[in-house]
Amino acid sequence: MTATIAATIAAATASISIIAFQSSLPRRRRPRETLYTVRGNDWDTVRNDPDFDGWFRENMRCTQFAFKKIVERIEERWLLVNKELDRARTVFDIETRVGVTLHFLTHEGSYRQSAQVFGTSKTQAYNYVKQGF
Repeated sequence: MTATIAATIAAATASISIIAFQSSLPRRRRPRETLYTVRGNDWDTVRNDPDFDGWFRENMRCTQFAFKKIVERIEERWLLVNKELDRARTVFDIETRVGVTLHFLTHEGSYRQSAQVFGTSKTQAYNYVKQGF
């Protein structure tokens, strides 16, 4: 019986020694994954091309002409409600912000879906929709 107790103690001591040794080794961390917003999307193609009026009807529920008029009116009154956009730090202009908001309001989807259409992040889409109210 003493031999089994001695063997158990020896095994436990060996296990503790291995754990102590492994914890003293420097840890290798996985490199941090960097996420980027990719801006290669339909919006960049269709926003200034009059041949894509059908895209506007499907995604904005209005014609391209009507959308441009909405954006024009919002740009005229932008500074009455919001701060001026910092051109050096701003990636998405007022036209894109209006597009995200219209898409979100006219579809049953989510912020993520609207963000994907315009090449923004979900958080940016949420902030743009919130900016309109």
